[in-house]
Amino acid sequence: MLLKSKVKMSLNWKKANKVYNFFENQTSEVPEEVAEYLLKNYNGKFEPIINLIVQKQVENDQQKTNIPIVKTENGLNELTKGEIDVKQVIERALEKEIIKKNNACYFFNNTQLGKSVKALKEKLEQDGTLLQEIKNKI
Repeated sequence: MLLKSKVKMSLNWKKANKVYNFFENQTSEVPEEVAEYLLKNYNGKFEPIINLIVQKQVENDQQKTNIPIVKTENGLNELTKGEIDVKQVIERALEKEIIKKNNACYFFNNTQLGKSVKALKEKLEQDGTLLQEIKNKI
């Protein structure tokens, strides 16, 4: 497990006969057992790096798609009102059969939009009016 240290210290882990050295604001990889010990006994001096990665990814996703993300009661991130990206529009439009798929071709109002998901996505990215029309139907 990756941990970010907020202090400089050494830990002599006798179970594995190993010494772990930590430096302020640096990331270290340690076994899960060591990480749990450090998080429990050195409260606030270590942070699991996975939390930082997830937080950064959520921030990047918000900036990229301009979608507000909120924490719900069950702990899951869910999309709230706001703009959705083209991939999400395609997924929702297919679910609601606004865009129809016939073999590898995608249709909207009986007009072929593309022969692949990639072509469909490119078409919607280039045609903002069409994209907005599909969004409105979702």
